[in-house]
Amino acid sequence: MISSFSLLQLSEYHGGFELGEIDKLFSVIEANYEAWVNGFAPLAVGADVPAAVREFSRTLFNMRLDIALFVSRTIFNSDLRGVLGLVKVPCCIIQTAKDVSVPASVATYLKNHLGLLANKLLRALSR
Repeated sequence: MISSFSLLQLSEYHGGFELGEIDKLFSVIEANYEAWVNGFAPLAVGADVPAAVREFSRTLFNMRLDIALFVSRTIFNSDLRGVLGLVKVPCCIIQTAKDVSVPASVATYLKNHLGLLANKLLRALSR
């Protein structure tokens, strides 16, 4: 399943976010965590399922702000593209059709840069 090995836009790689957008995201999380969670949770869940949004929001609210910022910085600043070629086992890549954080181009990049045996690409279609 794709989360992402890098969420940064780079010249040859489109991960989804420009560095300035990521810095702004950290500022918003720090300034008003509750508002950020209330806006992010419905987008991340990606469906009109109030119970799922409430549950995801609850898990985010259970996290202290300093921990939430640390985890967010780790996720958004990580770049694992350099190790993709080391993957030598067959892989099945599943990418949702509508992901607010990870564009479909990430799955294609992953497929093209994994080691020789890792070569399947599937895209789950949204309803």
